[in-house]
Amino acid sequence: MSENLLGLTIATDKGLDDLQCQRLLSKNHMYQEVMLQYRCALKALESRLEILNEEFSLQHDRNPIESMKSRLKSPSSIMNKMQKRGLPLDFPKL
Repeated sequence: MSENLLGLTIATDKGLDDLQCQRLLSKNHMYQEVMLQYRCALKALESRLEILNEEFSLQHDRNPIESMKSRLKSPSSIMNKMQKRGLPLDFPKL
């Protein structure tokens, strides 16, 4: 079984690795915009949680959040998860 993704045919029974995903998506402008929004949203959330933690620390003399970690999912991880859930691997036409 295969599926067309951004003009290329890929096997849906095999997962995509990071190199394949980078080749597929490196020139896709919409992908770049979505990933920029993803990174910015993650940074905004981290900043807000740090501020809330500092405010709480000033008011109550303790920090409810000991530490935070974040990460962006790799393109291959996102695409493989979409394949498993039967979601289309193409960007919507706006």
